[in-house]
Amino acid sequence: MATQYRKLFLSKVGENTMSIREQAKRWMINNFPSNANNTFRVSKYYSDQDIWFFTFPTSYFDPEIFGDLNILLQRELDKNKFHFLKVPFAYFRANNHRFDVRSSGDKIDLHISAKKKNWLICERSNGVSFQDYEQ
Repeated sequence: MATQYRKLFLSKVGENTMSIREQAKRWMINNFPSNANNTFRVSKYYSDQDIWFFTFPTSYFDPEIFGDLNILLQRELDKNKFHFLKVPFAYFRANNHRFDVRSSGDKIDLHISAKKKNWLICERSNGVSFQDYEQ
């Protein structure tokens, strides 16, 4: 019995010392193993603004990139779980004129809303919605 509690304790300690990226990767492998090898990005939840922040390269607009981008959004109440968006790179290309591209031209800034009325809509990119890609 003591060994069982020790294993549980050590697993919880390990969760608390992992980076959010490591937590997200572990969560992805456990919950969506067939998607675990896709390119992925992760954001912690920012409670003060009820939002997730990302900076992506504009290379996501490149017509030579195929497949999907896994976007993992840390949950508000359980920081070890994530909302999973599986977004085709084609979606970025089709909406490239709507994204907020930095003046340097090499990065996209996303502020994805966690608010119920604007759920998964980017507040910086002319209302680009990621709602259809939630898994």
